[in-house]
Amino acid sequence: MKSTDFINGIYKECITNQIELYENLLENTQNATDPIWIETIKIYKSLTNEEKISILKFFKIIEVNTVASLLSIIDGDKAIYDDFISFDLIPQNSENISGNLTNEFLQKDDMTD
Repeated sequence: MKSTDFINGIYKECITNQIELYENLLENTQNATDPIWIETIKIYKSLTNEEKISILKFFKIIEVNTVASLLSIIDGDKAIYDDFISFDLIPQNSENISGNLTNEFLQKDDMTD
């Protein structure tokens, strides 16, 4: 597996699919039991279509920043407990693909917008 394949898979699973899931849950959940979801759905349903799109775009920003932060830790660009440690991410029967994952991921996000 190449780093590009990894990034494309991460983007699809953690960004694209997750935002679609949130939108589907917010639009279609009828019998939520979690108090946070109940309130969130209520707020979401009160928004205009334009405002709903803005909220989903904001959710995407949060998702992208979260994944980018994790990739920065793997790449060794972001500290854990004040220590910069780089990790080797080696898919089975492949070579190390870490080191530039954050940049590749953020470039993928720029191309997707």
